Amino acid sequence: MTRMTTEQRPACAAVCLRPVRLTDWPTIHEWARRPDVTQYQDWGPNRAVETRAYVLAAIEAAGELPQARHVLSVVQSDRVVGLVELTITDPGSGIAEVGYAMHPDVWGRGVATAAARLAVGFAFDRLAVHVVRATCDTANFASVRVLEKLGMQLEQTIPHHIWLGSRWRDTHVFSLRAAERVTELAMDRATAELVAAP
Repeated sequence: MTRMTTEQRPACAAVCLRPVRLTDWPTIHEWARRPDVTQYQDWGPNRAVETRAYVLAAIEAAGELPQARHVLSVVQSDRVVGLVELTITDPGSGIAEVGYAMHPDVWGRGVATAAARLAVGFAFDRLAVHVVRATCDTANFASVRVLEKLGMQLEQTIPHHIWLGSRWRDTHVFSLRAAERVTELAMDRATAELVAAP
């Protein structure tokens, strides 16, 4: 299984992805504890022990062979500003799922789009998946825009999908097939250098 062992940095987006480190967890917790960040999720707001446990589990998953779960820190100006998680959900069919969460300080600045685009490119180019899927709350319009910018298509909407403690979440399911990739993904391959190990 191919691993991301160093930074993948597109000059145009000024962000990079790298495997999450244990030292990242206090910075991640700055936003993982916030209700405005987790309002559309089935987790959080986190306690410190929960954020640290998440990072420890992600690091452990990175050591598994084959590696199915890739949790990557989004770094901008030497600061961790978000996370992207890429999971191989069906190895036999080549299907992966991508998810992301960002610090509110970088909302609306294209950081989530740039980071997700890098992760999708990594999935197609290095992990050789055929389909990348993503889900989001139908009320999370910002996330819908990110997925649309990646060229993803809405496959279905699942009503009353997840109970969030005070309401049912309706969930959009998006997907992008390798054969349908938008040309924007090629931009990242041209401007990024990725050192990968077998």
